[in-house]
Amino acid sequence: MAYTKLFASIVTSTIWTEDDKTRIVWITMLALANKHGEVQASIPGLARIAGVSVQATEDAVNKFLAPDPYSRTPDDQGRRIEPIDGGWALLNHAKYRDMASKDEMREAEAKRKRRYRAKIDRNQSGEMSQNVRDMSQDVPKSQHIAEADPDSDSDPFSEPRKLPNNVRNEPKGNRTTSDLSPLISAVWSAYPKVGRERSNKADTEEAFRKIPAKDRPTPDDITAAVAKWKLSLSWTDDGGAFVPGVHRWVKARQWENIPDPAVTTKPSRHAGLNTIEITGNEF
Repeated sequence: MAYTKLFASIVTSTIWTEDDKTRIVWITMLALANKHGEVQASIPGLARIAGVSVQATEDAVNKFLAPDPYSRTPDDQGRRIEPIDGGWALLNHAKYRDMASKDEMREAEAKRKRRYRAKIDRNQSGEMSQNVRDMSQDVPKSQHIAEADPDSDSDPFSEPRKLPNNVRNEPKGNRTTSDLSPLISAVWSAYPKVGRERSNKADTEEAFRKIPAKDRPTPDDITAAVAKWKLSLSWTDDGGAFVPGVHRWVKARQWENIPDPAVTTKPSRHAGLNTIEITGNEF
């Protein structure tokens, strides 16, 4: 595995002013370095891998060991390597590896943001298409025909055609996803505290938006459904069941899955202190 990233700045460094064989030996050492910047090799072994002569390899290594007054890194007097047991260590390896890590982190963050923006655009496009379909379904077929094939003999000065009452007066909430605050307020006010603590309003709004407008409940439906869930065995201490976060309850459309009332002789934590539920088997 290669642990050294090759930077474009190498072509403006002093190493690029050396002869071809010296440059080849240097790049070979970069490729051979482990994660600690160590190159385990002998002069003949390095020469064989670099594909140059032993003499050319030895000359190159001596240059890397010598001070370089023109080096952009003044540490170690510009030397590039130092001898270690079994080979050499690249003196600036840690510096360039940190630079590479930062570049990779920035690149990964940029990719994550691009995926997130693509997801938002994808979801918004889906919602807009759904809204258009919902609105087109709400208009009577006769209205579609009238708009697509107008009467060419009609009086141009006549009064414009009016939409039927059931279309003109339809509440906007049934045809748009832009205003979800009444639903969010209703579920957030009615829901048990423990469920609110496991969620947030942004995730709850996102869950509502993913439900087609025609399938969404009214605020009254939400309030009534949550009240029934509070009375159920699923959310009582007797049942010992887990109260999900608000957004998960919305995502699962649990207003459509009302459970049976709880069977208990002790007050329900969510139903109120004055509520006692008794089964028919007690008599």
